[in-house]
Amino acid sequence: MTALAITERGIGAIAMLFLIAASKNKSTAILEFNDALDKKTTYRLVPTSSVNGLGFALKF
Repeated sequence: MTALAITERGIGAIAMLFLIAASKNKSTAILEFNDALDKKTTYRLVPTSSVNGLGFALKF
């Protein structure tokens, strides 16, 4: 084997390691994002009325 072939195989192996790690990180990121969507928001939109009329307010 020539030095070029050895270098190509080494670079290919390193690239595969990066691809595997990226795939695992992608899956983890998607699962964390979906979990964050399940959480309830910290504010609500509530109806309100005053002398100025009817409306909605954000309640924290």
